[in-house]
Parts: sequence; structure tokens; C-alpha cells
Amino acid sequence: MLCNEKEISFLVLSLGLRLHNGYVRLLDGNNNKKQSHAFLIVGSDTNVGKTVLSGLLGKYLIKRGLTVRLTKPFCSGGREDIEYLLRAGDDVHQSNLNYWYCDEPISPATLEMRTKKIINYHEIVKKMKEGLGKNDIDLVEGV
Repeated sequence: MLCNEKEISFLVLSLGLRLHNGYVRLLDGNNNKKQSHAFLIVGSDTNVGKTVLSGLLGKYLIKRGLTVRLTKPFCSGGREDIEYLLRAGDDVHQSNLNYWYCDEPISPATLEMRTKKIINYHEIVKKMKEGLGKNDIDLVEGV
């Protein structure tokens, strides 16, 4: 396993979340409950662990009583990342997790340049916004 329980706990604390009796609580500095949080998980390259971190962190937070929405808006080159996040998530369906997929390992912008196909980014942003705030935590895997 890439991260152990202690490392994930430290990450949760560094994100500004509070642990209380083994559960994560969304509190501000005055111990008042917050509405929700959204985090964008990004990395410097492909295969650097964004999906693994998103899945492990999501599962950790779910086990501690929070509702978590995992999303990977753009995915290409295989469905392994989508399947991994589906297993990590709590009652997640692919249509709520992934909004653009291509079998070829290619970025959306490169695909547009090569094929002249236009990707409807506005629709993808709209889908992302529709789910914001419905869960305690939104984890969005970016590029």
C-alpha cells in the first residue's frame, strides 16, 4: 500500500479537516460545522499517483462518516482509473464520476487538434457544478 493510516491521517489534518474520535469533522476555526469542501488532486505528470491518492483519501473519508464524491472528469487510455475510483467510492456510478473518455491515451486538447472534434467543456463544467455541495467532500482528480 502506498499510504498507511497514519500518513492519510496527516494528509487529512493538513487539508484543514479535524479528526474527532476516529471520525473526520468539517469544522472551522471556531468548531462550527462547515457546509462542504472541494479539493482538486493534481500532479506534474501521468502515472504520478493522482488516482491512487484520490481513491485512498476518498475511502478513508468515507470510512470516517463523510459523504464523498470522487470525480475524474477526463480520462483516456484505459478504464482502470475509472474502475479503481468506482471501487473506492461510496455508491458511485460512472456517469457521475467521469464526463469525457477516450480509448486512445491522449489529452482532450490534443484530440481536438488532431481530429477537429470539439469537446463541450461547458457541459462538463456544468455537470461538475451540479454535484458540488451535495456531499461533505468533493475530490476532483485533475491533470
